[in-house]
Amino acid sequence: MRTFPIKNAVGITYAFEIENVYIPAGDVASTLARADGVSGTLPRRPSRSDQYLVSFQFRGHDCVVWEPFGDKSRYWIGPKEAERDVDIAEVEKAFKQYQPALLRRLLGGLLSLRFLRRW
Repeated sequence: MRTFPIKNAVGITYAFEIENVYIPAGDVASTLARADGVSGTLPRRPSRSDQYLVSFQFRGHDCVVWEPFGDKSRYWIGPKEAERDVDIAEVEKAFKQYQPALLRRLLGGLLSLRFLRRW
């Protein structure tokens, strides 16, 4: 899966974004749960009004997955607080290895107007 890293001034990836059309919310939580250094993965419950899709711990830091500014095209993954010294590259690696199902790839290609795309 393609990721969009967000780096601090010294080049450390402290957060990243993924296109949500290529990954269902359940797969976001399960991909996080398999990533090195991640614990306490807690998906949002349908009845909650929490703005975060998933909350998790990464090496002692509180992190979240959410849709910034109500943008419905990407999920932002990174520290809950404004910590920019957390190197979250291990979590990003798990999402880079994620392969969407064929139907999800076709749907994503249609919605994003990128039909021929390399994973």
